[in-house]
Amino acid sequence: MGVNYRKLYEKHHNLKIPKDWEIHHIDANRGNNEVKNLIMLPKKLHRALHNYIGLLPRKELMIIRRWYMKNKSKLSNLYLGHKLKHEVKKLNLPAKLVEKNKKYIKNKDRIYDNYLVKIGVKKKLDKHILEYVVTVNEVDYKFYTKIEAENSTHALRLARTIVSGFHTYNSKKHKILKI
Repeated sequence: MGVNYRKLYEKHHNLKIPKDWEIHHIDANRGNNEVKNLIMLPKKLHRALHNYIGLLPRKELMIIRRWYMKNKSKLSNLYLGHKLKHEVKKLNLPAKLVEKNKKYIKNKDRIYDNYLVKIGVKKKLDKHILEYVVTVNEVDYKFYTKIEAENSTHALRLARTIVSGFHTYNSKKHKILKI
């Protein structure tokens, strides 16, 4: 049986982990229970890090934890994700880590989507590329947008919704070229 990293953390730091806090594995390896790889984070922040950011070194995690503790009362879950991205950007992380985190989040989203499809909560969506033209002041602008839809009929319905929204932007005409 593996080491209980919560008890290990509590013993090492001589404290009791509060109910709404969790222990984060800095390298994301739950098998690496060295004390230097563990940090205590508020549950809401811990989840947001995994959902919106990815992995951060200890020093940056401590900066983000201090920021969170000062601002937590103002942050809904969704707004926390938005603000967290902004705060992490200020840390000027190495480009290699930023790219690694983008892949981490994308892969995490893909795994979760596949799980939802498997248990029947979500339907498998096909990817469609919408190509359309919007004319503003007699100038044509061509756009491409990814649409995820159950089938091509659903994709066309979504495309019409997207393109029709351009009436509010002073466009005289718009046309769907291809899905």
